[in-house]
Amino acid sequence: RGDHVPFVHIAAVAYRINPYVRIYVNPSAIDDYATAVTPFVPEVYYPDGYIPVSELTLDRSEMTMVENSTVRLTATTLPGNATEKTIRWKSSDETVATVDSNGNVHAIAAGSAVITASADAVKATCSVTVEKSSAIQDITVTDMLGRRVTNPVRGQIYIRNGQKFRLH
Repeated sequence: RGDHVPFVHIAAVAYRINPYVRIYVNPSAIDDYATAVTPFVPEVYYPDGYIPVSELTLDRSEMTMVENSTVRLTATTLPGNATEKTIRWKSSDETVATVDSNGNVHAIAAGSAVITASADAVKATCSVTVEKSSAIQDITVTDMLGRRVTNPVRGQIYIRNGQKFRLH
């Protein structure tokens, strides 16, 4: 080493976390004679009176769902008087499960995904396993002559293997 390295400087970048808080990141710089890069540490500045969320929990840490079902996750933030309690939701794999802004998780297809809730600088996660649906999607009731019955009140359903079920 020992060679002169030209000065490199990149201006600080501000990232907005929510309407109140910004993170200022001062990137690393190499001065005229440095032989190493100084790492940067992001700094969070809270305005006077701002109370950040210090803890975020979900009502479930894992769950198993069936395709095309929906389950709502509930997030709780502490302290109760935090200034900005808005929860941001994200799915690690939207081909498996999606999540809306209210925490409603919709199972799309078999597989695994992680749902992440975040508020200020804290996060909580729920591991989701989606299984294929084995439920019967549609049943058609017919009479003894094969005509479709639209309003069966009492009768029998004949299953292909000959089993009988009564409707009451």
